[in-house]
Amino acid sequence: MSSLTLRDKQDSRKKDFKKGIDTDSARRKREEITSSIRKSARDEALQKKRNLVATTTTLSTSGSVSQQDEIAVPADIQAQFDEFEKKTIEVKLKALPELTAALNSNDQAIVFSALVQFRKLLCLEKNPPIDEVISCGVIPRFNQLLSNSGGYTKVQFEAAWALTNIVSGSNNQTEAVVSSGSIPIFISLLASSSEEVQEQCTWALGNVAGDSIQGRDMVLRLGALPALLKIASTPNISRPTLLQNVVWTVSNLCRGNKPHPDFSLVSPAIPVLANLFKSEDVSDELLADLCWAFSYLSDGENFKIQAVVNAGAVPSLVHLLAHPKSLVYTPALRAIGNIVTGDASQTQVAIEAGAISLLGDLLTNQRRSIRKETCWTLSNITAGNSPQIESVFSNKRIVALLVNILLNGENEVKREACWALSNATNGTAKHIATMVNEGVLKPLCETVQSNDVTLVKVSLEALGNILHQGNIIASKSGVNPYTLMIEEYGGDQAFIELQSHKNPDIYQKASQLLEQYFDCDDEYENENDEPNSAFSFPSSNRNVQISL
Repeated sequence: MSSLTLRDKQDSRKKDFKKGIDTDSARRKREEITSSIRKSARDEALQKKRNLVATTTTLSTSGSVSQQDEIAVPADIQAQFDEFEKKTIEVKLKALPELTAALNSNDQAIVFSALVQFRKLLCLEKNPPIDEVISCGVIPRFNQLLSNSGGYTKVQFEAAWALTNIVSGSNNQTEAVVSSGSIPIFISLLASSSEEVQEQCTWALGNVAGDSIQGRDMVLRLGALPALLKIASTPNISRPTLLQNVVWTVSNLCRGNKPHPDFSLVSPAIPVLANLFKSEDVSDELLADLCWAFSYLSDGENFKIQAVVNAGAVPSLVHLLAHPKSLVYTPALRAIGNIVTGDASQTQVAIEAGAISLLGDLLTNQRRSIRKETCWTLSNITAGNSPQIESVFSNKRIVALLVNILLNGENEVKREACWALSNATNGTAKHIATMVNEGVLKPLCETVQSNDVTLVKVSLEALGNILHQGNIIASKSGVNPYTLMIEEYGGDQAFIELQSHKNPDIYQKASQLLEQYFDCDDEYENENDEPNSAFSFPSSNRNVQISL
């Protein structure tokens, strides 16, 4: 039996060819690109948890030294604990049973002094002995001192500090605190008259929320967020670090997508956080935590994005794309990237806030993850309507940069740039002409030869749209200029080779393009010729400049 001709093969594949990439599928939610931007921007453990190292701050109920809050420690007792503090860590660990006995003493001065020593052990920067302290069985005693301190906020603070550093450890260490019943006590003390105690309990809750989805959901379920938002809404907080830790903890409560937190529980944070952008003298660290919180809150369905839009947060987030520190512009980009995955009206809010030119600046960022995220964000804008594509293409520098990335960029960044340009081929003839004049055909003809299946598919879709527009030009001039240029860059040869590609979508699309736009009818007169044999096209003048 004779072999199939090229035309036969094209016909058999054409009937199974799937619809091209439409606007809905072109706009991609974040999970599809598996971006590592957060990890590269901030150490994962540090973001989820914070360990508080020892300081020499004198604490009181009012934020200043108060004699009524001082615990009188007799000189002989103080001398004993001062001597203990001078010992090596090995000696201290051997003395933990004695320190535990002191913590359970009936003498308030001894109890407080022992509590301080436990806290200092847990504050060691390198290898704090968390497991050894847990093994002493002291967590219930810490809870007792936290909830019933006899009116001494210093005792509450020290107990909260010790527990905070335990929950800065591993999942098992955190669970030891959670299972002991500490969480409701922390939440109740968010209403403390002492900002120091409020801050320490906030810190502890943030560590629990950052430890696991289960911890996050427990803290939410027990009602921590309303109490935290009340603190964030309090005017004239005397401790700036209290507000920063509140926002950080709120961001941890909003974080996570497997599953996302209950939006009905976290959405009340949106207007409160948006209002904080308007505060005076906001630190870079606070701005960063605000942006991270909004990046989590806007990750997902459009109704979540709309809640962020309604709160008026988008202009502030766009403005922070120009912040000089990556600490801030990284999560701001993350949030704006989520916003433009929404519908056309939500994307338009970001555009009208000035996002396009700032995204163009980020395309030349030194960090690969930022360039990748920026290309992804632009791809979701060019997946919009023609006016939104025009908002990108009116900045020809962006088009040129995207083409350059497609030609010379790292593969993971190149893929996102390809999506941005391919989506734009669904725009107008002017948009396609702009891309062609910026040199997009050469890299597209190269990327169809990539080993990256997604990159090949997206490139074929772009070339198909460009060739279709070329046929419209040919109906008036008699010549499809884009066919000639693609031949010049070897695209036709690449399509021929793709006839044997193992992915059916790819070989079907390549067959379709060859059939519709290239004169291949007589190329395989010998029935034994295979589809990957070389084509021979007539030479022509291919230095074509497309008029806009």
